[in-house]
Amino acid sequence: MFEQHRSDINILLTDIIMPGMEGTALVENIRKMDTSIPVLFMSAFCDRLDPRMKQFGCIVKPFTNTVLIDTVQKALSKAIRTGTP
Repeated sequence: MFEQHRSDINILLTDIIMPGMEGTALVENIRKMDTSIPVLFMSAFCDRLDPRMKQFGCIVKPFTNTVLIDTVQKALSKAIRTGTP
């Protein structure tokens, strides 16, 4: 699905713990196709984030809409300014 819609996707927002595929595995798979996409995790378990994924942000659940919007805007702004996720 990512390959088909890549031009429409500006950020990857994923939970860390999901059924079927962990969020870290999803990020690894997507980043093989596009290393420039900004990544943001969301979880009640941000402290358990795989050390290889610490370079990406993590919003602690539960969070408000305002926190989500602000964090996504910052991640997108950082990617635009620096050219990195």
